[in-house]
Amino acid sequence: MSNALVSNKSMTGALYKQRFGYGLGDFACNLIWQVISLYLLYFYTDIMKLDAKAIAAMFIVCRVIDGITDLLVGFAIRYGHRNPSHRKCVRLCKDLSMDFQDSAVDYLH
Repeated sequence: MSNALVSNKSMTGALYKQRFGYGLGDFACNLIWQVISLYLLYFYTDIMKLDAKAIAAMFIVCRVIDGITDLLVGFAIRYGHRNPSHRKCVRLCKDLSMDFQDSAVDYLH
């Protein structure tokens, strides 16, 4: 009985460590995202001299498009294997990713 309690306590400690680690990673990701967003806002308003309302509208439209594409990609991943053309799509994505990687390497050299 005591071994089960010790095991349960150690699993609880590991679970909290895992949650804390995930939270730190998510915090770091959001911190970087906000820094980039603030820099873009500064660049568009002060350097490019665009109107703040236009930039806010652009940010909102981009977030809506991002939300829609996230849903579509999630749907395609979940139910795409049922479609016979799924293999063609996966092959095309692999080929395109390799092409982009090759062009990036060529650009850097």
